[in-house]
Amino acid sequence: MPWKLIGFIILVGLILLFITLNVGNKSDISFGVVVFKNVHIFTSLFVAFLIGLLTALAVTLMGRGKVKKRVVEKITSRIKKEEQKKNNASKKKLKHDSKKEVRKKSKEPEHEKD
Repeated sequence: MPWKLIGFIILVGLILLFITLNVGNKSDISFGVVVFKNVHIFTSLFVAFLIGLLTALAVTLMGRGKVKKRVVEKITSRIKKEEQKKNNASKKKLKHDSKKEVRKKSKEPEHEKD
């Protein structure tokens, strides 16, 4: 896990909490149906900041699985390509060897039967 990132998030959260407790600016926040009156502005910023951080953390953690999956897919596709190249090379060699054998057989004199 990204421990430095989590530590930084906690530190910034504590700083914002301190600021929230010491600032007197207040405002009304309306969600359409519900209205919160006299809410500290820094409280609303703190909540928005936390929601953004949690979203970014979730996206980061979910994205790591996708990256690993892509890496595994690339590696397996490269391995398959290399195996196909080896198989094609061995098939070509077999064809080439069989052509040589056919040429040798055609050059060999046939024995007459008595």
